[in-house]
Amino acid sequence: MQPVHPANAIGLEPDVQAIEERLKGWTQPEDLIAFYGSSSLRLWSSMEQDLAPLNVINLGFGGASYDYCVHYFDRIFKDLTPSQIVLYCGDNDVAQDQTPEQVMGYLRHLLAQIAARYGDIKVSAVSVKPSPIRAPLMPVARQLNEMIKAEMAGRANREFIDIVGHFLDDQGMPDRSFYLDDMLHFNAKGYQTWARQFGLALGQPQTSA
Repeated sequence: MQPVHPANAIGLEPDVQAIEERLKGWTQPEDLIAFYGSSSLRLWSSMEQDLAPLNVINLGFGGASYDYCVHYFDRIFKDLTPSQIVLYCGDNDVAQDQTPEQVMGYLRHLLAQIAARYGDIKVSAVSVKPSPIRAPLMPVARQLNEMIKAEMAGRANREFIDIVGHFLDDQGMPDRSFYLDDMLHFNAKGYQTWARQFGLALGQPQTSA
């Protein structure tokens, strides 16, 4: 399966090239956890501090969807040997009117690429976050999340990280207090909450308050 938007990939090149430049001469630590996906990851500037002492690298790029992650996988991961990969996409996928079935096709392709390169490496897929600006797409995102959960369930070294409930208000709608003015990307409070959930899922040592 080929990415559905390869002709538009030129708009994503600056972020991808920045990742490639950052990796030149970079010394990879042991037990590296690679985060791969969209701008919700890219904008998480405090990831390394938030998830310490875990060794993590942020490979997020703006505009990413699972088809673009397929498209750029070989370039971005060519010199990396992580022990675990965490995937986050979905926002842009559903906003581009991809059906959950289409998105799942690209996710499965990406999982196959990862398996071909790294064998039975652990892979975690994160649920699509409920952002206020895309609240009308919540039913589609909810369906996609259920499909991702089912895909990852019962498979060795596969994990689904469900973060949705932590970002909803009392009415079950996206809680605006976690988001920047664009109502799409997290603010500091949102990233603190995300970091806490990732830390728990990834085995980050927890300190008592």
